[in-house]
Amino acid sequence: YHAGERPPGRLALYDALDRWTSLAGGRLAVSRPILARLPWGGVLAPNFVAVPPPVATSEQPGSVAFVGRLSPEKGPDLFCRLAAEVDGVRCEMFGDGPLRVACEAAAEGRVHFRGAVPGMAGAWEGIGLLAVTSRAEGLPLAALEAMARGIPVAGFAVGGLPALLTDG
Repeated sequence: YHAGERPPGRLALYDALDRWTSLAGGRLAVSRPILARLPWGGVLAPNFVAVPPPVATSEQPGSVAFVGRLSPEKGPDLFCRLAAEVDGVRCEMFGDGPLRVACEAAAEGRVHFRGAVPGMAGAWEGIGLLAVTSRAEGLPLAALEAMARGIPVAGFAVGGLPALLTDG
């Protein structure tokens, strides 16, 4: 179980049915909050990506980036609000989804929208900080990918993020 959000409407019924009928198989959760919601328990899969130690550098840090689906649980609107508050920092958004139009309006021209990309391999080099502004989360793959490349991650204490990130 990966998704940290609780879906609305009919999807909430499907989500509950999925959890309650999972007795027939093994259950693997990517964070303690998700594991706690499984009715029959399961196994926690801790962070599996080796994170290199920080490297001091005098280079320009690059952009602050959001990487993910532009949907309410991922908080792209929060990223755009933060970007509107800072000067002199290049902010980039990688991803697409139902909140794209609203985010473009809220960003006030301070966010460069890159859209959906087939992979981040060529983009990570220009990113100095990954901002995870999710309202609900499992164990975000974007955070793991950034950390594996030595890119610092800032995020809210949701889902599995507190197990990955430390203050400071």
